[in-house]
This record gives sequence, structure tokens and C-alpha cells, in this order.
Amino acid sequence: MPSRWITRTVAAVAVAAVVGTGTVALAPAAPAHASWQGSAQTWISTMNSAVGKAGKLFGIDTGGFDLAASIAGPLISAIFGDGGKGPGIKDVLDKLQELDDIEHRIDEMQSTLADIEQEVLAVNQNVLMGTCVNQTAGIFPYISKVKTSQAAYGDVLDQIEKMSKGATGADEAKELGNLVNAFIANTLGSESQKSVTTSAMASDIRTVHEAMISTQGRNGVIQSCGTAYFDAWKLTQASAGARQSASPTSQGVWLDDRQYYEPLQNIVQYWQTAQSQGMFLLQQASLMQAAKLYTAEKGTISPDQNAAVCSLAISQKAGDAKTICDTGLRFSKTFYDNVVEEWKQVGLPISDDKVVLSLGTDITGVRNGNDAIGSAVWARNPRSFPVDWAGGTWQTVATATTADGIAGFVPANSTRWKDLEAAYRTSHTSVTPAVQTPVQLFRDGSQPWAAAGVAPFAPLDILSTLRDNSPGGEARNFDTTGVSTVWMPGETTTRDIPAFRFATHSEEGDYHTYGNTSGLSFAPTTVFEHRLNPSWVNETGLTVKCMVVPVDGALCDGERIASWFIAHQKTDWSGTDKVFSVTPSSSAVGSFEAQTRTPNYCSTFFDGDERLNDACDWGFSIGVTELPSWLAYLGLKDGSSYDPAPSNQTLWPVAPVPAECGTTLWGVPTRCGASMDAWIKANIPNPSVSGPAANALPRIDGVYTVDCVGYNWVDRTDEAGVEVVTGDVSWSGVLPDGRAFTTTVAKGTRLDLTDFVRKAGWYDAAPPLFSLRCSFDAHYADSATTSTVTSRPADVKREDGRYVLRDASLEEPPVDPAPGAPVDGTDAAGSGSATLAATGSAGALWFGGAALVLLAGAALALVSRHRRRAS
Repeated sequence: MPSRWITRTVAAVAVAAVVGTGTVALAPAAPAHASWQGSAQTWISTMNSAVGKAGKLFGIDTGGFDLAASIAGPLISAIFGDGGKGPGIKDVLDKLQELDDIEHRIDEMQSTLADIEQEVLAVNQNVLMGTCVNQTAGIFPYISKVKTSQAAYGDVLDQIEKMSKGATGADEAKELGNLVNAFIANTLGSESQKSVTTSAMASDIRTVHEAMISTQGRNGVIQSCGTAYFDAWKLTQASAGARQSASPTSQGVWLDDRQYYEPLQNIVQYWQTAQSQGMFLLQQASLMQAAKLYTAEKGTISPDQNAAVCSLAISQKAGDAKTICDTGLRFSKTFYDNVVEEWKQVGLPISDDKVVLSLGTDITGVRNGNDAIGSAVWARNPRSFPVDWAGGTWQTVATATTADGIAGFVPANSTRWKDLEAAYRTSHTSVTPAVQTPVQLFRDGSQPWAAAGVAPFAPLDILSTLRDNSPGGEARNFDTTGVSTVWMPGETTTRDIPAFRFATHSEEGDYHTYGNTSGLSFAPTTVFEHRLNPSWVNETGLTVKCMVVPVDGALCDGERIASWFIAHQKTDWSGTDKVFSVTPSSSAVGSFEAQTRTPNYCSTFFDGDERLNDACDWGFSIGVTELPSWLAYLGLKDGSSYDPAPSNQTLWPVAPVPAECGTTLWGVPTRCGASMDAWIKANIPNPSVSGPAANALPRIDGVYTVDCVGYNWVDRTDEAGVEVVTGDVSWSGVLPDGRAFTTTVAKGTRLDLTDFVRKAGWYDAAPPLFSLRCSFDAHYADSATTSTVTSRPADVKREDGRYVLRDASLEEPPVDPAPGAPVDGTDAAGSGSATLAATGSAGALWFGGAALVLLAGAALALVSRHRRRAS
């Protein structure tokens, strides 16, 4: 049996759960790369619990959402009430029983929350903290204080559960009153505490926050641990041994700053989760205290009242209760500000699902020989990146563009490609690209590198390397779909290649050098045929547009282009028309071909007094017969010229590391400004703002299968044009006797009513009628703050062995359920990213589906999968 410390952490007064929506929504499991299972999702959950609905919690915003406190308030009011004038405990519990099945809901919460104990507050802290144990030792006593408060809170829940099963006498009521007072005293500091901001738990939460941040020359946990973690990362991941053992497709220390951000993010998630847990308990104790104080001043709270106790206290100007509510909201906002301050000191990784940071010497300390390697921000998918020049030509003059919150994206030039390749080679030192076999070999099969005076061509196929590189699993760092050639706009390359050495006599070792020395020049005859009468091309040498192509890699360096040229050139003197060609490795890249028939001249050549055989000097007399787009302007000696038409290929967006952001306190590049603000908005619910508000509540529509339709949204000027994202739909059915069942289906999927009854276990009992409602969460695409929308109930009736929406127009033809398992509520998946490091986060980190409604009206998306109680 899991400890009550964690299994009861999320529920407010348990009997009040689901009054608002009647459902539990569960987020998917955390990504596999998380250091401690579920860390990101648990952090998300507790943030939403602590600050996501604070405005509703303390009575500022009540529109469109009936707070669960509308039941908890009357329950406490009945306990501390006015001598029997108001509703009794049984009245409140009977009212609650009409709304949902308490016992089932408590069991459901216990089972779904059990895993969090292993994920957060019962984690082996020494393992989580690693090199940071000493820096965090001083704030661990806070955990014990939260656990003590949690135990007192659990006692309240246990007593309420006992009373919900029928034990509602005076003794039970007195016991509950004592337990409520004990919880209030433990959490607020005393039974008479009337300010949340000066309460004991608020002071403890502030102590943790103050320990986390650096201020006034004192290094906080974030700075100290960030420095320790980063040093440990460099020691292990950037070491010579680690780089030697990196596999060709592994990420290594080549890419992605999220890998060294993650340990610090985990520890901050951990302590923010712990702070949020304390904040949650503080909120619950505050509401209980507010209910007590309101009852003492204004009288009991009716079960039929649809506002939370704080809404009543504010509207009725109940002095002490209003003070609790006002200071509760104020402290919730302070808590939000503190969370934001902590994340700003953590910093925000450059890498996300749209861009990735290549890690240079300034980060890793690794050099390419004596040369430093530059860091840069690369688009993951150049073809879909939001710049208007990504499909441009070599002639394109691109304007620097801001995208994904990063300024200065331009097409990658030769320096950027050189650094990217150098970073890969130095981070994967065991990877040795193979030497290509030249298209044309000597007659004896030997290779022409030495004769040409160039290094053997052993390219790194950078496009394939980008495509295949992975941080783990099936994920890829880059998408190269549709990329065959990448231009480096405006840059060209060539290198003078002296004509090859060739034999002047048949004796071995008697070699001389003749021929063209301008640019990329084709080999003379005797290099391959050992003729005694040499001939060579004495034409203007070729110049190549700098490019990146499949197999042959990045081609811009003069030495590399010379090696590439020798590997791929071919001279064919066998026919009447002599043919000279350059054929790249990939068929997706065009070939060059030129032909000649008439030599420029033939002469007798001498070496000193020694007369050599006659030899001929040739130009491209027939001309260029295949003109590839990669060839730069070519003017021949006879005055003719060739200039390939512009070819739209890929320009790869790259940007400098944001200089305006500097580095974090612990020494690494970070995002800042609007980019940081957008991340905070998308990931941390702000108690000062609201989620989407429904203009019209949804209705249940259909006959044998139903959908949740008919809602629309109030226009918000601050979110103009921003999409409202809705989650999966939860369906809750309640029988006349109070038994209930809830399942969640994917958004856009209709619910088969008969299947729903079967899954609830009701079909054999053949209930003639039950009530059904639908609900779902909604948030703006750029915001973490959610709202929950719930339909009015609709009646479902049994008809000829099937279930149909009562009073529906029978226009939908009855269709038997599809073969196989019916809709199952055991795997209610949301949508989004659970990666705090912004890995691939599309939109906010908050997941769809109706949220578990707390006493505070706070929503909590749970990490573990929904386990439906077998009954």
C-alpha cells in the first residue's frame, strides 16, 4: 500500500473532488530521457496545482467554473456551524453523493498517485543531487515539514471518507473538527492564523526559494549545482575517452545544450515540486480556515451555493475570511514570481524542437588541433524553417531573419560548415571516413593522389551524418528530407593543380611535369596511358560553387576541392572527340562534361638539351556539353563562356549564439528576453491570468454515439489570433443511486453509449436511465494556464437493449459497435511535449483532458496512467 504522504497529496478535501468536472485526466508517461522518471510531468502537475487556478481558488474568478470548495465549505461550515441552523453533515454528504461516487474517486486517486512517491518526494536524493548534495543539504528539513502537514491532511481525508460511509454522528463530527484544527495549526502555524503570507508553511516555502537563488553575492543552489553539474558533464562526456567511444550516429558532445541543462532542471523541478506540494497544503489549510472564519461571522454555507468560500467571503465582505483569501491570492502570485525567478537563473537551453545548438570550444573545451571550434544555432529542418529564402539559389542574397526567438539566421557559410564538421570529428574521434577510389586510376591500378599533388579524398558525408545523428532511440536531430544540394551563397572554390608528372621515357623514375597550372585542370594523357607524347588540357581551370552534397560532403576548402576533383575527374583521349568529365558521387548532383577535337598547337618539347617527344596543348574546342549547376562562371580562352542557370536548392539557416543573453550564472549560453518570456508563459500557469472562457457551454449531441460539441470562446484581445487547444474528452455517467463511471476518449472520437455502459459494468443490471456529461481542458496554444469546460448533464435511456440519448432525433442509423474492444478509459493520452528542456516541444507543456478538480479548484495532470478501479 503506498504511503499516505504521496497517495493523498493531490486531493483537496476528497469528498469535493470532481464536483467541477467529475473526471480525472492523466498525462502520458514522461519521456525516456528524463533523469528521474516522470520528473517533467510531475513538475507540470504540481505547478498547475499550486498556481494554475489560484485566482479561482481565492475567489477572484468564478465564471464558468463551480469550485469544489462549494461542497467543502458547507461541510466545514456544518462542523463549526451555528447550532444546527444550517445544513447538517449528512445533508452535505447526501448532496455530494448526488454528484459522484466518493469511495470510487478516493480509490482512483490513491491508485493513480502511487507512482509519484517514487518520482519525487521519496526519491533517493543523493542520486538525484549527485555532485550537488552539499549545496542542498540545508533545505532538506523542509521535506519533513511538508510530510508532517501532509500526514495531518491525510487524517482529515480519512475522517471525511469514514463519514461519507455513514458515520455522521456528533462524535465523528467532533473528531473531524479536531483534525481540521490540527491540520490548520500545523500548516498555518496556529488555529487562529489569519494571514497566509505570514503563515508557517509560507515561511518555509520562502526559505527554500531563497536558498535556490543567488543574491547579494551569495551563490544559491541553482548557481552552485549548475556549475557542479556542468563541470561533471565536461569531465565525463567531453573527455578523450568518451569522445573516442562515441558511435557514428550518437549525439556525443557534438550537439544540443539540453544534455547539460537537464541535471539542473531536474533538481529545480524537484525543489519546485516540493515547494508546490507545500503550497498546495497551504492552500487547503487556508480554505478550511476561511470556511471556519466565514461561518463564525456570516453563518453557514449552503450545499446549493455555487461559489467557493473565498468568493462568498469577498462578496459578503467577511473580514477575517476575506483576509485569508486576499493574502492567499497574494502569496500565490508571489510564489509564481519566485518560480519565474528561479527559472531565469537556471536559464533556457538554446536547443528545442526547431533548432539545435552545435557545441563549440567555448562550451566543451575541445579544440580542432590548435583551432577553436565555433558554436552556432542550426535549424533542424531547413526546408520547413520559417525563413523566406531556405529554398534559394547560390546567387540568393538573404536577409538576416529572426525565428524561434533567435535573431540573425542566415544561410550557413563555409565557416559554419567547417565548424560543424570539426565539432563532429573531434567529438567522434574513432570515426574515420573512408578514402574514395578515384573514377580514373593509373594503368597499373595505382591511385593518382601523389601525381596530382593532393591528399586522398576521404569526405565526411555530413548530410547523412546530420540525418542519422540521434540523441537516442528513434529521434533524429535533423530532418534532411528533400535536401540534395546545399548552397553556400556567393562562395566559390578552386585550387591550382600543376599538370601531373608523367614519364618522358619508358625507363621508370624518369618523370617530368608539364601542363596547365591554373585552377582545377584535367590530367594529361600520359598520366594514365604512359604515352611518350604527352597531351594535356591547357584551358581556363574550373571553379566550383561552394556546396554541401550527398556522399562528398562540404566542398569549399581549396585543398578539399582539389582532392574531390581528382577523385571524380576523368580524361578520355581514346576517340576522335576527347572527353573530360567530373562526376560527383551522388546521381542527384549533376556532372560536368567538355569535349575537344582540335588541339591548340603541338610542339617539340625540350628539357634542357634533351629533346622530348612532340606533345599537344588542347582547349575545349567543341565546348561544354554538360553544364552542372555547381559550376561557377567559366570563360574559355577562345572567348566563349558558360554560366549555369540559377538552381533552387537548400540554404541551411544558421544563427550565432544570442550575444545579448550572455551566459547563465553557472556559465553556459542561454535564451533570454522575449524567448524566455514565451517559454515561461507556455510552461508556468500564471495566477494573474485566466484560461479560455466559454461563450457557450458544450452540449452532448448524437443518438447511439455522442460527441461533445457546440461550444465557442470569448474573444481575448491579449490572445487575438491564438488558437485555443482543447484536450481529450472525459465522459462521466451517474446512475440514480449515485454510482458513477468516468472514461476519457481522444478528442474527435465519438462515444458509443452502449460501450460506455458495458465498460462501467452496468449493462447486465440494465439501468433504464442515467445522467451523462462531458468535459475537457482548454488552453491557449502559447499559454500554460488552463480552464475546464463541462457540459450540462444529458439523460441517456435504454431502448431495445441499446443506449440512446434521451429526446434525441433518431436521424443517426443504429450501427452495431465495431468488432474488438470498445473505447477504453485506461489510457487517456494527452498531446504535447513533456520535455522541460524544450525538446521538441510543440506549444505548451500542458496536456489536454479534463483535470482532477481539487478543493482549491486547482487542476493536476497526473504522470501515471489512469487505472480504472475494477468493479
